[in-house]
Amino acid sequence: MSMLTDQASLSRHADKLESFLDRGGLLVVNGHMAYPLLADVAPFLPQSGHGTDALAVHRLADHPVFAGVAEEDLTFRRGVAGFYGRGHNPPPDGAIALNGLGAGKVALDWLWRRPKGGTVFMHGGLDLWAYAGDPTSAARMAPQLLNWLKSEMRGETCDA
Repeated sequence: MSMLTDQASLSRHADKLESFLDRGGLLVVNGHMAYPLLADVAPFLPQSGHGTDALAVHRLADHPVFAGVAEEDLTFRRGVAGFYGRGHNPPPDGAIALNGLGAGKVALDWLWRRPKGGTVFMHGGLDLWAYAGDPTSAARMAPQLLNWLKSEMRGETCDA
Protein backbone atom coordinates (compact mmCIF):
# COMPACT_ATOMS: atom_id res chain seq x y z
CA MET A 1 0.00 0.00 0.00
CA SER A 2 1.54 3.28 -1.10
CA MET A 3 1.68 6.41 1.00
CA LEU A 4 -0.51 7.89 -1.77
CA THR A 5 -3.37 5.45 -1.14
CA ASP A 6 -6.78 7.09 -0.71
CA GLN A 7 -7.20 6.09 2.93
CA ALA A 8 -10.56 7.81 3.29
CA SER A 9 -12.01 5.58 0.60
CA LEU A 10 -10.15 2.48 1.78
CA SER A 11 -11.35 2.99 5.37
CA ARG A 12 -14.90 2.26 4.16
CA HIS A 13 -13.61 -1.25 3.34
CA ALA A 14 -11.51 -1.82 6.47
CA ASP A 15 -13.51 -4.96 7.23
CA LYS A 16 -12.23 -6.48 3.98
CA LEU A 17 -8.63 -5.67 4.90
CA GLU A 18 -9.14 -7.32 8.30
CA SER A 19 -10.72 -10.37 6.64
CA PHE A 20 -7.82 -10.60 4.17
CA LEU A 21 -5.34 -10.59 7.04
CA ASP A 22 -7.42 -13.02 9.11
CA ARG A 23 -7.09 -15.49 6.21
CA GLY A 24 -3.30 -15.23 6.43
CA GLY A 25 -2.79 -12.26 4.12
CA LEU A 26 0.32 -10.14 3.96
CA LEU A 27 0.12 -6.35 3.86
CA VAL A 28 2.93 -3.82 3.41
CA VAL A 29 1.90 -0.31 4.43
CA ASN A 30 3.90 2.80 3.55
CA GLY A 31 3.11 6.27 4.81
CA HIS A 32 1.02 7.81 7.53
CA MET A 33 -1.94 5.67 8.53
CA ALA A 34 -4.33 8.49 9.30
CA TYR A 35 -7.64 6.61 8.97
CA PRO A 36 -8.81 3.53 10.89
CA LEU A 37 -7.77 0.86 8.39
CA LEU A 38 -6.76 -1.91 10.81
CA ALA A 39 -7.98 -2.66 14.31
CA ASP A 40 -5.21 -2.31 16.91
CA VAL A 41 -3.14 0.07 14.75
CA ALA A 42 -3.04 3.57 16.17
CA PRO A 43 -3.12 6.63 13.90
CA PHE A 44 0.06 8.38 12.77
CA LEU A 45 1.87 10.63 15.23
CA PRO A 46 4.16 13.40 13.91
CA GLN A 47 7.67 13.35 15.32
CA SER A 48 8.24 15.61 18.29
CA GLY A 49 11.35 17.74 18.45
CA HIS A 50 13.27 19.55 15.75
CA GLY A 51 16.47 19.16 13.83
CA THR A 52 18.51 16.25 12.59
CA ASP A 53 18.54 14.43 15.95
CA ALA A 54 14.73 14.15 15.90
CA LEU A 55 14.85 12.63 12.40
CA ALA A 56 17.79 10.25 12.88
CA VAL A 57 16.96 6.62 12.01
CA HIS A 58 18.19 3.90 14.39
CA ARG A 59 18.22 0.15 13.67
CA LEU A 60 16.33 -1.63 16.45
CA ALA A 61 16.24 -5.17 15.04
CA ASP A 62 17.68 -6.92 12.01
CA HIS A 63 15.33 -7.72 9.16
CA PRO A 64 16.00 -8.91 5.58
CA VAL A 65 14.47 -5.75 4.06
CA PHE A 66 17.14 -3.62 5.76
CA ALA A 67 20.15 -5.94 5.39
CA GLY A 68 23.18 -3.91 4.37
CA VAL A 69 21.30 -0.59 4.55
CA ALA A 70 23.17 2.05 6.54
CA GLU A 71 21.20 4.06 9.08
CA GLU A 72 22.80 7.22 7.72
CA ASP A 73 21.43 6.44 4.25
CA LEU A 74 17.94 6.36 5.77
CA THR A 75 18.44 9.45 7.91
CA PHE A 76 19.73 11.55 5.00
CA ARG A 77 18.65 11.68 1.38
CA ARG A 78 20.47 14.11 -0.88
CA GLY A 79 21.91 15.65 2.27
CA VAL A 80 18.51 16.36 3.85
CA ALA A 81 17.09 14.58 6.91
CA GLY A 82 13.44 13.57 7.14
CA PHE A 83 12.60 12.00 3.79
CA TYR A 84 12.52 8.50 5.27
CA GLY A 85 10.15 9.42 8.07
CA ARG A 86 8.84 12.33 10.14
CA GLY A 87 6.69 10.42 12.59
CA HIS A 88 5.31 6.96 13.21
CA ASN A 89 2.31 4.71 13.53
CA PRO A 90 2.64 3.27 17.04
CA PRO A 91 3.05 -0.51 16.80
CA PRO A 92 0.38 -2.77 18.27
CA ASP A 93 1.19 -5.19 21.09
CA GLY A 94 3.38 -7.99 19.84
CA ALA A 95 4.87 -6.10 16.89
CA ILE A 96 8.64 -6.13 16.39
CA ALA A 97 10.15 -2.64 16.07
CA LEU A 98 12.70 -2.65 13.22
CA ASN A 99 13.82 0.98 12.86
CA GLY A 100 13.27 3.79 15.33
CA LEU A 101 13.17 7.53 14.85
CA GLY A 102 14.85 10.22 16.94
CA ALA A 103 16.28 10.07 20.43
CA GLY A 104 13.17 8.24 21.66
CA LYS A 105 13.60 5.63 18.92
CA VAL A 106 9.86 5.47 18.25
CA ALA A 107 9.03 2.55 15.95
CA LEU A 108 9.02 3.94 12.42
CA ASP A 109 9.23 0.46 10.84
CA TRP A 110 7.67 -2.59 12.42
CA LEU A 111 6.53 -6.13 11.68
CA TRP A 112 3.37 -7.53 13.21
CA ARG A 113 2.31 -11.14 12.97
CA ARG A 114 -1.29 -10.71 14.08
CA PRO A 115 -2.73 -13.07 16.69
CA LYS A 116 -5.77 -13.57 14.41
CA GLY A 117 -3.52 -14.34 11.45
CA GLY A 118 -1.82 -12.40 8.72
CA THR A 119 1.21 -10.16 8.73
CA VAL A 120 1.60 -6.39 8.54
CA PHE A 121 4.87 -4.72 7.61
CA MET A 122 4.59 -1.02 8.45
CA HIS A 123 6.82 1.80 7.28
CA GLY A 124 5.59 5.20 8.43
CA GLY A 125 7.19 7.30 5.71
CA LEU A 126 8.11 7.68 2.05
CA ASP A 127 7.38 4.54 -0.03
CA LEU A 128 10.30 2.15 0.32
CA TRP A 129 10.37 1.51 -3.43
CA ALA A 130 11.05 5.23 -3.97
CA TYR A 131 14.63 4.44 -2.93
CA ALA A 132 15.19 1.87 -5.71
CA GLY A 133 17.35 4.23 -7.76
CA ASP A 134 19.21 5.82 -4.84
CA PRO A 135 22.99 6.03 -5.15
CA THR A 136 23.28 4.81 -1.52
CA SER A 137 22.74 1.55 0.35
CA ALA A 138 19.06 2.55 0.68
CA ALA A 139 18.60 1.25 -2.90
CA ARG A 140 18.83 -2.27 -1.43
CA MET A 141 15.42 -1.95 0.27
CA ALA A 142 13.18 -2.27 -2.81
CA PRO A 143 14.61 -5.56 -4.13
CA GLN A 144 15.03 -6.91 -0.60
CA LEU A 145 11.40 -6.08 0.15
CA LEU A 146 10.33 -8.04 -2.92
CA ASN A 147 12.55 -10.98 -1.93
CA TRP A 148 11.15 -10.91 1.60
CA LEU A 149 7.58 -10.87 0.24
CA LYS A 150 8.34 -13.89 -1.96
CA SER A 151 9.80 -15.75 1.03
CA GLU A 152 6.78 -14.90 3.17
CA MET A 153 4.39 -16.07 0.45
CA ARG A 154 6.28 -19.38 0.29
CA GLY A 155 5.84 -19.71 4.06
CA GLU A 156 9.51 -19.05 4.86
CA THR A 157 9.02 -16.56 7.68
CA CYS A 158 11.92 -14.18 8.20
CA ASP A 159 11.40 -12.35 11.47
CA ALA A 160 13.80 -9.90 13.00
